[in-house]
Amino acid sequence: MITSTALLYNPGDNGKATDLDQSDKYSCCACGGATYHITFIATYPRHFPGIMARWSSLIGASHSKDYILWKYGGMASPGVTRVSEWGSVDKLVQEMKHQGDDLFSIIKTQPLYKSDGQVSASFKADTQRNLVSALSKMYPSPDWNVGVDRVNLCDGNCTWKKQITMDLFPWDAGNDNKIF
Repeated sequence: MITSTALLYNPGDNGKATDLDQSDKYSCCACGGATYHITFIATYPRHFPGIMARWSSLIGASHSKDYILWKYGGMASPGVTRVSEWGSVDKLVQEMKHQGDDLFSIIKTQPLYKSDGQVSASFKADTQRNLVSALSKMYPSPDWNVGVDRVNLCDGNCTWKKQITMDLFPWDAGNDNKIF
């Protein structure tokens, strides 16, 4: 089994995290902004092709509810396609930079050139751009990734979540199923 984990934490917040009502899952009533650290912990099974198993840079952003970086079952943008097929993040960074006020911080780590390891990055969020999305390509797959999609950093009692830990599972970007 291939597993990876995303750990987000806000070292400056002492608020207790609670789940948001699903009808309002992207809203944020916390005060001010927050700085988060994301740590991507990657693990391949021992029997996987050793030297070929690695990960692209983790690429993502803190953003508003009006921006979708990627969505499970959705159409991949040209930038997400490049990450998924080649591990190249430059096109996706260009796409994100054209989002104007919908984006607050771009998240980018170094690649992991081995099957197991971890990388980290810091980013900022505010009450209008309180969601985080990110992905990383799995090598040597043709277009598999792991990632998080629109995770709300605010909780239901108007504070910033202190920590979020999520298990990430591989998903096929579906780039080979294009209709021409």
